[in-house]
Amino acid sequence: MKRTLLEAKVSDVQKRKVPQKHYVYVIHVGWSDGTVNIIYRRYNQFFDLQCYLLDAFPVEAGAKHPTDRMIPFLPGKILFRRSQVYDVAAKRLTALDEYCRALIRLPSKISECSMILQFFEAVADDIQPPIAEQSKKTKGETISGPKLLEQYVAVADYKNNSNEELSMKAGVLVDVIEKRDTGWWFVYLDGEQGWVPGNYLMRDGWNPQQGESILSDSGEHLVLKDYSTTRTIFVSYFCRLCCSDNF
Repeated sequence: MKRTLLEAKVSDVQKRKVPQKHYVYVIHVGWSDGTVNIIYRRYNQFFDLQCYLLDAFPVEAGAKHPTDRMIPFLPGKILFRRSQVYDVAAKRLTALDEYCRALIRLPSKISECSMILQFFEAVADDIQPPIAEQSKKTKGETISGPKLLEQYVAVADYKNNSNEELSMKAGVLVDVIEKRDTGWWFVYLDGEQGWVPGNYLMRDGWNPQQGESILSDSGEHLVLKDYSTTRTIFVSYFCRLCCSDNF
């Protein structure tokens, strides 16, 4: 009989130095067969799990209708300086704890899927965490920095129409967490996360000189132009390209 998850509580953050400096979250896991484990997971492992769930369960992820979403939101990847790494990890702790609890409450076809069960299974590094080697840092050795999100600039004001969406002003910089084929992007802005239409965003560094037509990452044509009389960026949303024998 397949065992199921009964509890998953994120209780702490620990610093590790092998293979390089990083932080792991301490998770207490309880199973239906009475087994209790303590496991350690990095944030990027949570992120990989989330990406899998969003792809494997598009309806429950709200791919077509954001209001139908039941898969919980994951705290987004945040841009930070190295001196703030621990602070960022610690601030995510409560949100990740709520995320794990929410996963267990999902319908069984999701909460008991192989990816979630494997994520919470104890592995060798959970039973015997790696020990840092006592060696001096060699000349020229570098420590890789955090993985950064793509940054985009809002090219026009947008007013949210629901609690799942974010409002934004033209010119603000946002971090893109997820991109949907429907044209909706999940972004991080001023400490908040939510959905915005992708055709309102342009890669950071774009400087409007003349009318320009480009193809966005979501497969939509955008036509942007800076009219000198008003200095306002106008956005026209054209039809999505389709793969057809007629083209």
